[in-house]
This record gives sequence, structure tokens and C-alpha cells, in this order.
Amino acid sequence: PVAGASYVVSGNGDGALTETLGLLIDGFEHVSFTRGFLGLFPGDELRVAADAVFTGAAFEQDIETGLRANLLPILEMHGVLDRLRPMLRKDRAVTINSSGPLFAAGRASQLNHCMVFALLEAAKVEGVTVQRTRGFVAGTTTTIDGTALKGIGVGGTAYTGSFKHVVLRHGPDIDKRYAPAATLIADYKAHLTPLLT
Repeated sequence: PVAGASYVVSGNGDGALTETLGLLIDGFEHVSFTRGFLGLFPGDELRVAADAVFTGAAFEQDIETGLRANLLPILEMHGVLDRLRPMLRKDRAVTINSSGPLFAAGRASQLNHCMVFALLEAAKVEGVTVQRTRGFVAGTTTTIDGTALKGIGVGGTAYTGSFKHVVLRHGPDIDKRYAPAATLIADYKAHLTPLLT
């Protein structure tokens, strides 16, 4: 609620991409935004463009080049970027961090990839800076200005800035979360593996 506040979202799954949408769009509501976004494309052009990007992509492969080559022309042809520009918030500084590619195949839904890519392209046109950092978050440190993340950088240089708000969307520690059922899970996997073969 405080204008000028800085935010960082760390992660590249559906949770992190949805948080990014929420931070960049004024009055964001996921279902209505998604419906509106889908309504900006006639016929199945968005699906065809997404198929060209994702078909054959290996798990965690960086698909940003494919989005730029296949989706961006469709966004420009239908004026999607111009329609997204008025929705952008300009009262906050947003940083997106990921340990691997932000747009990594299989890490999030194709639609969320397409929506976030479109929004970041609209932000460029509108002059809204969205900083991107990269690195595994090894911890946090409290500073006078907020919170600093250990292990992230920009262009190979360690990032030393702080953020007022930190949103870590790295998913649960699966082994820790399901430790009480670890024996049952191991038995199930042992039973299922030969059946799958």
C-alpha cells in the first residue's frame, strides 16, 4: 500500500508467475485477467503460437527465445501489448528472481508463461522497469532498507540491494513435508516401478 515499495518474487513456477502478475497489474484478479487475456486473441492463434514454443521443449529448457519468436508477433499484431499497458502499476519496483530460466518449460503452465511474457513486454513499451535477477536464494539478511537475498545477482555480479517485501515461491521441501509417510511412499514406488515398466 506504500507507493515506491520494492518487491522481489523468487521462483519460476505457477505460484511465482501468478505473484508477478499480481504485483504488476492494478486490481489483479487471476480468473478475470485470464479470461480477458484469452479474449484478446481471435480463434486459436494463442494456442498455435504456444504449441510452436512448447512442443518438443525439454523439461526446464529456456523457452524465452521461442516466446519472443512465436508469441511476440501475435501480441503485436493484435495490439495486446497496448491493451495491457494501462493495467500496469507504476507505484512499485518489482524484481523477479529465478535460479534457472524464468521461462522454463514444464515449470509452470503454458498460459502463465504466455501471460507473464506478454506483461513484461508491455512493461518495456510502457517504460515500467521490471528488474530480473538470477541465482539460488541461500538465505536472507535484514537490512536498514528491508531484506537482502543472499546468492542472487545481475549479469554475473552479486546483487546487494534490499527489498521492502520478499515473496519466496520455491515450493515445499517434499522430503521434509512427507517424512511421516516416507516408508509408505517408498513401498508404493517400489510396487509401482515394475508395473510402469
